Amino acid sequence: MAKVIALLAAKTDEVRVTHWRLLQTYHPRWHIFGQFGPNGGFWVTPPLVFKDVRRLVAEAANGKRYRLIGEPGLAATAASFVECCATFDARLACTVDVTVELLDLRRRMVGDGSVDSPGM
Repeated sequence: MAKVIALLAAKTDEVRVTHWRLLQTYHPRWHIFGQFGPNGGFWVTPPLVFKDVRRLVAEAANGKRYRLIGEPGLAATAASFVECCATFDARLACTVDVTVELLDLRRRMVGDGSVDSPGM
């Protein structure tokens, strides 16, 4: 099954993100924090819009698509990353982890299919 997922991601030019968290910055815009690619490091995306909440696929303003794989990572890891970034831009200290809200929205969509995917 992992090979099928990897092939799908490769064909659609999606970047696979594991150990992910969804963060809302002071802008307010949403960003994915996580491990990018199978051997990649932890980083954060540019601002994005969710294209498919059910499949957890988002797209950045530059057109790059990101697919969230597996369960979310540790909130503490994302918080540490944000804390480091806030050293350079103090406004980032008010960044909020909105992973729970995304998962709640996804659960409601998968449950009855009646919730529209919001542009975030």
